[in-house]
Amino acid sequence: MNQHNIKILLEKYFEGETNLQEEAQLTQYFQQENILEDLSAYSPIFKFYQHQKKIKFPDAIHQNTSQPEMKKSAVSTS
Repeated sequence: MNQHNIKILLEKYFEGETNLQEEAQLTQYFQQENILEDLSAYSPIFKFYQHQKKIKFPDAIHQNTSQPEMKKSAVSTS
């Protein structure tokens, strides 16, 4: 992908207007070694997101996600 297209996608990204495919293109671009110097400041953002996707949570966290019961208070409404 050329520099002009990446800059357009970055503008769309920061405006919240990219779709998942465009965000995947940005992530792919910033994972490579030869990023243009004027775009290198954005690299940590997309590398962070890629790293976060790899984190796995223990099953115990998913099993204990039910909400505690709410007890009615003894406050009178009259």
